[in-house]
Amino acid sequence: MKRAVILILISLLIIYFNQELLFLNPMADTVIENVVYAAKDSQENLLVLDGSGGRLLKVDSSGTVQWTLESGRDGFSEAKRVVSAENGHVFIQDIEKEGTGYRICKERILEYSDEGKLIGEAVVHEYETAILAPHIIGMVPTEDGVFYVYKQDNALEQYKQNGELVKSYALPDAKQFVSSIAYDKEQEQLYYSNYRGEVYQYVNGTDDKLLYAAATAEEWSIPKEISISPEHMLYISDIGLRDILKIDPEGKIERLEEDI
Repeated sequence: MKRAVILILISLLIIYFNQELLFLNPMADTVIENVVYAAKDSQENLLVLDGSGGRLLKVDSSGTVQWTLESGRDGFSEAKRVVSAENGHVFIQDIEKEGTGYRICKERILEYSDEGKLIGEAVVHEYETAILAPHIIGMVPTEDGVFYVYKQDNALEQYKQNGELVKSYALPDAKQFVSSIAYDKEQEQLYYSNYRGEVYQYVNGTDDKLLYAAATAEEWSIPKEISISPEHMLYISDIGLRDILKIDPEGKIERLEEDI
C-alpha cells in the first residue's frame, strides 16, 4: 500500500512539473496530442497543428489558447503545415483525399485573419489523377502573405500565392524524393530534405551540399521537417530520435534533446 501511494505521488509530481507538456493552460481542459507542425508568429504566439492535422490552436506566451480551428468546421480538411505572415495572417497548407482513400485529389493554402477567420483560398491545386504525397513541400512567410515551393518531376518551383513563378530550381527526381524545404530569405538560399533521410543546401541540383544523412547517424534517425532561423541556423525535426538537430552556417551539427 505504501509503495502504491508513493508511486501515485511521484506520478502527480511528474504531471505537475510537466503540465505544460500536457495542457496549454493548467486551468483549461485543452490537451495537445498528435502534433504535426508548429510555428510562431511575429508576436511570439505559438501556432500548433495537432490531432493529426485536424486542429489548429493559437496560444499566447502565457499558455492561454486564443482561438481554435477545427477540421471541417473551419474550412480545412487535413492540415499539413502552418505559417504566419508578417501582417499576422495565418496560412494553412491543406490536403483533401478522394473518398475514404489515402490518395490526394486537392492541395490548398488557406488564408485566415489573425483572429482565425477564414479569408479564402490563396492557392489551389486539383488533380484529375490523385497523388500519393503532397506536391507543395513548404511555405515561406512574407510581409503580407506567403510564397510556396511546389515539386515537379525534375525541379522545385517557387511561386507567389497569386500563381506567379518566381524561380525554378533544377533537381533530378525532385517529385519522387524531396519531402520538405526551408528558405533563407536574407541569403536567398534554398535547403531541402528527402525521403532518404538526407538534408541538402541547394547549389545547382547536381553538386548540392550534403548537410546531414541519417545513414551515418549512430541511432535510428528519421529527419522530417526543416526550418531556418534569422541567424541562419538550420533546424531539423528528427521523428526517429525524437529531438531537434541544429546546423550552424559552418556545418556544425548539434542535437537539442528534450530534457524531461
